[in-house]
Amino acid sequence: MSGLGRVCVVALLLCTLSSQCASMQLEMIQLVFRHGDRSSIDSFPSNQCDESCWPQGYGQLTQRGMRQHYAFGQYLNATYRETGLLNSSFYIQKQIHIRSTDVDRTLMSVQAQMSALYQPRSFQVFEEGLPWQPLPVHTVPKHNDSLLRGYDTFYNICPRYTQILKDQEKQPYYLEMQNKHQDFLVWLSKETNTTVTLMNIYKVFDPIFCQAQHDKPQPAWLNESVFTQMQELADFSMMALFHGKEAQKLTAGLLVGELRDNMLTKTKAPSNPDKAYFYSAHDTTVAALLNALELSNGLQPPYASAVILELYSDAGNHFFKVVYRNDSSNTTYSGEEEPVDLTPNFTGCQGKSPCPFSAFQEFAETVVPKDYLKECGVQSGSSSLSKETKTVIIAGFSIGGLLIIVLMVGVIVLCRR
Repeated sequence: MSGLGRVCVVALLLCTLSSQCASMQLEMIQLVFRHGDRSSIDSFPSNQCDESCWPQGYGQLTQRGMRQHYAFGQYLNATYRETGLLNSSFYIQKQIHIRSTDVDRTLMSVQAQMSALYQPRSFQVFEEGLPWQPLPVHTVPKHNDSLLRGYDTFYNICPRYTQILKDQEKQPYYLEMQNKHQDFLVWLSKETNTTVTLMNIYKVFDPIFCQAQHDKPQPAWLNESVFTQMQELADFSMMALFHGKEAQKLTAGLLVGELRDNMLTKTKAPSNPDKAYFYSAHDTTVAALLNALELSNGLQPPYASAVILELYSDAGNHFFKVVYRNDSSNTTYSGEEEPVDLTPNFTGCQGKSPCPFSAFQEFAETVVPKDYLKECGVQSGSSSLSKETKTVIIAGFSIGGLLIIVLMVGVIVLCRR
């Protein structure tokens, strides 16, 4: 442990044994959260509830999901605005930064959340009777989002990670689970008219789960036992996505690095106005982060769940807490919400909360990639453009070339007249 780390541990011990904890000042919060309740992403061949079951189609935020994030915003207002971290009267642009994945449900979720957290007052009201104001939400295209979607194999953001997933299916722990539930997977494949494996069982469980949440028609073969077994396997398959240190580094390492850097910047420049960072993302983003921090409970993060990092200062020393908001069953804020404090379980914290920031810095060194592109197997100088982007560019050049030819022919015809 570094000299600074020993000093911080001693300071924390003194805090624990005395009333000095009360002097700790909350300096910054960072939240990585899942979107709210949504319609199913897809369906399976024998399912009678297809896309027409959902008013806005597949993968869209529902009114329940909006209410979940509105309630989350009310919790944030009571916890961080009314207590003084964020300006309690007005939205201050320099205090917060909002980043979302480029997906409808994540963009809408954070907007619903902000509508509760930052209702306009005084000069910020632009329409009388409208308790809402627009806030900037930043995003990047899906195929470039290695920060919040590093696990996305559809766009092959990280080729090395894609290979790791293929190799996972050969690992003993995976094969053991596969063999244990093979008969069930074969039976489920027959009932759904599709090949169901451990790695793709979410394609069946997701529509079943979403339909259950909204009282939609369910298959005749579904019962409580089948539902429970599917949920267990879906949890397993999600955790398999982040099994092992290398997978964790490539899927959440960049995010851990950004969270660390944001806090480090604050410790070096306490007068900076930045107070909060919001990252609106997916269950896989939250699960990847929890696994990378070695704090996962092995379960799929529920709707509107959030990992919240809090940075504190006390007499020149800095401390942090990791709390997990993992119960979003309520769609109204009751004022009694208590997220789970995971800090005592964090490596190097020795059961203490808050924990010296040096522990987070030291741990981050083990999970943040030194050279992300190199570790992902992306060759130096290779194009990062997606197939879709390349297609658009090629089509653009082709159309442009045709237009030039047409113009040249026109000029020749005119000149010959």
